[in-house]
Amino acid sequence: MTRLCLCVLALVLASCAEADSGAKMSPFYQEGFGDGCATASAQGAPGQTKTVRDQALFDREKDYHAGWISGFAQCRMSRIPTP
Repeated sequence: MTRLCLCVLALVLASCAEADSGAKMSPFYQEGFGDGCATASAQGAPGQTKTVRDQALFDREKDYHAGWISGFAQCRMSRIPTP
């Protein structure tokens, strides 16, 4: 059940990020995507709980915010084993 909820959440978040295709070219989007992905990847490592995020950009820059959410969701989904 938890996996299903995570899958649905990731798809919803990814579709929101897809809505603004111009944002994907933005350096802020790319930086946010990298930071979100780094956070998702680190969470799977033993003893790692560090969030990689520029909080000021996350709060004020919509492209960075969208990129972070998308990067986190996509990299988290790639780590979930399939049954």
